[in-house]
Amino acid sequence: MKRTIEAVYENGTLRPLSDLELSENEKVQVTIESSSRPIQSQTDIPSLRDLFGSISHEECDRMNQAIEDAFERVDLDEWK
Repeated sequence: MKRTIEAVYENGTLRPLSDLELSENEKVQVTIESSSRPIQSQTDIPSLRDLFGSISHEECDRMNQAIEDAFERVDLDEWK
């Protein structure tokens, strides 16, 4: 599979701006092509709409379960 993704170089590490959809420890080949400008501000960070669909259904289910588990531990009497 060959595709192009955007990433930011921070503190010696490339940080992808979208989900890579790779298996853990999967070996890949990387070609570096600099973009015209570095990310400078919050306005350069992808919007929530750009991130839609960037996590798998399984990850979404795990996240929802973690949220539900956390709310089950909330003592509503503490908020009175």
